Amino acid sequence: MTKPGQTLYPNDNDKHGTNVNLIRTLENNDMAWKQVIKYWLGYNIDQKQFLFYYQLDGEATINQIKPSAADFAGLADMFRNEGPIHFETTGRYFTTAAEDVGEGE
Repeated sequence: MTKPGQTLYPNDNDKHGTNVNLIRTLENNDMAWKQVIKYWLGYNIDQKQFLFYYQLDGEATINQIKPSAADFAGLADMFRNEGPIHFETTGRYFTTAAEDVGEGE
């Protein structure tokens, strides 16, 4: 369901054959969605810091974030168990593909 001021735009099929629906605001339709094609999980022993790397479709850059332990666990769970994963480059957030309500794992 969309929120007031938003609409749902179907994005037929991406290059992997996945049907994806993306929500974009009507007032500001410049959201940039990119599919995450690879991710890596890491931990720096000396700094006691979790590391999360990801690469977006069409880009050579490997992006790095240093999440908290709780955020790292959530990201690892999402990326291991869901797919495809997209990244919204304007708002800087990850999202999974839509699932039917009540869908079991």
